[in-house]
Amino acid sequence: HIHPVETYGFKFTMHGQSVGFLIDSLYFNKLADFYKVDILIMGVVFPEPRPGIDHLSLREAKDLIREIKPKKTIITHFGMHMLFAKPHIISQELTKELGREIIAAYDGMALYL
Repeated sequence: HIHPVETYGFKFTMHGQSVGFLIDSLYFNKLADFYKVDILIMGVVFPEPRPGIDHLSLREAKDLIREIKPKKTIITHFGMHMLFAKPHIISQELTKELGREIIAAYDGMALYL
């Protein structure tokens, strides 16, 4: 990933489904190639890109979802601006716009595979 400190995402397969966890990174073209998965968990820190800060924004997350086409996406790791934008509402709007299931993570959430 592209980030001021060393960061890694990962992919695994469980019960016939591939799952990817995309954590802190600046957007770059190879991200979509690596994270071709059925279920994508993605850190989305900002509603809009913030030049000079190496985190994904909502705009970039939408681009990645369009490219990867996961069956389900969980967005998480929200910064304050993202929290003020109401991620639970954003996820519902994205589900309608992109035609894919998108869920905003919340404290205590469990994901059963």
